[in-house]
Amino acid sequence: MTRTKKAEIIKSVNSHKNLGLSDAEVAALVRAPFIGTPLAQLKQQARLATDQMTGETLPGIYAKDSTNNELLDWMRGVADAYAGMKPNLLLKGDNVSKYPAFRNIIDAFRKNDFFKFQMVTNPESVPMGTDLYRSGRREEE
Repeated sequence: MTRTKKAEIIKSVNSHKNLGLSDAEVAALVRAPFIGTPLAQLKQQARLATDQMTGETLPGIYAKDSTNNELLDWMRGVADAYAGMKPNLLLKGDNVSKYPAFRNIIDAFRKNDFFKFQMVTNPESVPMGTDLYRSGRREEE
């Protein structure tokens, strides 16, 4: 994604949700490696140094339940920025991710008319000693 598209997405969310982000705050968020806070905390994220904007320090975007799925707003921003185009969406998960979170993310995609996306999972091996590990070992033999 280009910085121009990222700025368009942030400005769209800012406008739709009346967040009151200044041009300087939008510019700071455009420079961020990723957006990783609830909408109410975007101004705080904009004040962080870029190297402080990591997955360990930012709480993430709410998408855990259908009543508070802020990803819907972000996907509306993506739809606005990519009007007439098809963005390349990538959904990444790992073995800690739970189905309800995936369902809410897919719902946010669907409600914004994004029906095609790629899904990537963590390629970690199956934990040793589990039933799945034992069944895989039998197939190899």
